[in-house]
Amino acid sequence: MKRVSLLCVILMVVSVISCAPGNRGGETVGTLTGILAGAILGHQVGGDSSARALGAGIGMVVGGLVGNQLGRMWDQLNAEEQRVHSSIVRESIETSRVGEGHQWYNPETGHSGRVIITKEEEYCREYQQTVIIGGKEEQAYGTACRQPDGSWKIKN
Repeated sequence: MKRVSLLCVILMVVSVISCAPGNRGGETVGTLTGILAGAILGHQVGGDSSARALGAGIGMVVGGLVGNQLGRMWDQLNAEEQRVHSSIVRESIETSRVGEGHQWYNPETGHSGRVIITKEEEYCREYQQTVIIGGKEEQAYGTACRQPDGSWKIKN
């Protein structure tokens, strides 16, 4: 019966965390893994049944907090890669000539990307962007046009 109660509590916590707005994949997985691992370890530490229940509860909280922080760091790393790629797109559009561009590489994940200007017209530049994640290469094409204020606006 106590195992069923513990399982119900874990499932309720998992449901609440999974529905949290703005929660990202790594953060959710880290939190859930931490809760589960913490509950199991906390349960093993306790002596009698009440100490085991208390240990499992404390383990869930501590494990969830630690797992959440580790997952958040993972998400930020991926967000940083996205920011770097966007920056490379803007820099390439602004400074590169046809056939030139910029690239980036994250040695921690092995992910990389590059942007090459493929065509230039009076006020617009076409570019090709490539991102390699997990050894798989994805390509996309876009067009950016200079606005009257001198800034560039990506059309597609």
